[in-house]
Amino acid sequence: MNAVGGFETNDLTIDFFERVRAIAPDKADIVDFGAGRGQWLEDHSPRRREIHDLRDVAGRLVGVDVDPVVMTNPSLDEAFVIEAGQPLPITSGWADIVVADWVIEHIDDPAWFAGECGRIVKPGGWVCGRTPAKAGYIALGARVVPNGRHFRVLRRLQPGRKNEDVFPTRYKLNSLAAISAAFGDEWENLTFPVWPNLDYGGSSVVLERAQRVWKAVAPDRLAPVLWVFLRRR
Repeated sequence: MNAVGGFETNDLTIDFFERVRAIAPDKADIVDFGAGRGQWLEDHSPRRREIHDLRDVAGRLVGVDVDPVVMTNPSLDEAFVIEAGQPLPITSGWADIVVADWVIEHIDDPAWFAGECGRIVKPGGWVCGRTPAKAGYIALGARVVPNGRHFRVLRRLQPGRKNEDVFPTRYKLNSLAAISAAFGDEWENLTFPVWPNLDYGGSSVVLERAQRVWKAVAPDRLAPVLWVFLRRR
């Protein structure tokens, strides 16, 4: 972490949300899919919180989540508790942007998610998200550890992580091929792999070194994170 400004060099949260802002039309209608309790509001970096908070570019910001905690999220204009597999409580063709930030890895039914995005996003609108790539070291490590033990492991690597922010992972929509197959020709797929900063292993020197080795030897297509950008034709 570079102390100047309170955020990382090449900070990827700032980069991602700058891109979301760049494609947002004036007074955009935005759906925060998997909005949760708004964990990002606790980020220690004021600049990251500022850039993540889309209320200044949104005409209306609606959050949906299977977890009732979404009803406590103070960053939303409106919140709904949803049931996976059921229609979202969003009018067809309403949304300019659906943001799914670190959520896609938890989706159990890609066809349902893609179908609902296709229903609620207007032509020219976007689905934007960050998610671990299935073939990257983050997803590989998570799949080695049973879902029931994820919090124990993350508590050691990321002591600030709270139990209520850890959810079961599925990795059914976490490759370029899987995204293209689920969304089909009605979407322009502009998804690309990204190398994150080397902090996912927390304070573990061993994991930091392993990440450095992976980045040195692996091709870019095996970068551990995908930035999902899909434009509705």
